Amino acid sequence: MHAFHINPLDSTISIRAKLIEGYSGSDTKNLAKDASMDPLREALRQGIEITNLKEDTRPVTLQDFETALQEVRPSISLNELETYEDWNKQFGSLSI
Repeated sequence: MHAFHINPLDSTISIRAKLIEGYSGSDTKNLAKDASMDPLREALRQGIEITNLKEDTRPVTLQDFETALQEVRPSISLNELETYEDWNKQFGSLSI
């Protein structure tokens, strides 16, 4: 596993929950994965050698997450989510 200067506790990386409303855990993982690739894509476009990526790649920023939000969408619609919540209320054992 490679570390590309990503600090998940950095306040600039925190995303307001409202921005990802309706995203599943898997959707959120895909969002973070896409955002974390932006510095790598940028470094490769700048011609940085693959062997130097670890040292020369910038940290992930909030802008990277905002860019990823334009590409990564929730996998289910709010209408579908409401259907699952209704089913859970009627048949499920866990409350939402």
